[in-house]
Order: sequence, then C-alpha cells, then structure tokens
Amino acid sequence: MNHKLYTVIFEQSELVQEHRKKNAVVVLNGKEVPFGHADHVSDMQATLAGLERIRDCYEHGSGNRLMYSQACGRLRKLIKDITEKVATSLEHRNSSSK
Repeated sequence: MNHKLYTVIFEQSELVQEHRKKNAVVVLNGKEVPFGHADHVSDMQATLAGLERIRDCYEHGSGNRLMYSQACGRLRKLIKDITEKVATSLEHRNSSSK
C-alpha cells in the first residue's frame, strides 16, 4: 500500500484506540491505588523523568533514543490526559455545588 495513502487512512480512522481495564489498580510501595490517583500520577512523573534521563544518554537519530522518546511521549500524554480529566471533574463538581 502507498505509504502516503496509508498515513492518511491511519490518521483519519478511529480503529486504533487504547483501552485500559475498568477499575484498574496500580501497586505502589505494596499499596493498591486506583489508576489515575494522585500517587499514581506522581509515580508516572518520576518514571517519565527516569526515561528522559536514559533517553538523553543516546545519540540523536539512534534507534534506542527513538524508542525512549516514543515511550516518553506516550507517558507524557497519559499524564496530561489524567490531570485534565481530574481538573475538569473538579470544575464540574465545584460548579454544580454552587
């Protein structure tokens, strides 16, 4: 298939979606916390910082740097999505309680 055509189809389709388990929990320091909990987000931020330090050890253009950069980008997006969802939820809760 033509690469350009494939890119257009992929970007416009909604076939590729990532889903997580309903009621997912994460184990942090032996304690289960809900996915997206403040402690979970803090852990993801620490993990992101570690991945960025490892990524920076590799030369620009290397395959390893690319993989670490992609992982960092996905983790950064996940953190952003979770924090935006929490902020929106808090705004909604505050506006409905008035």
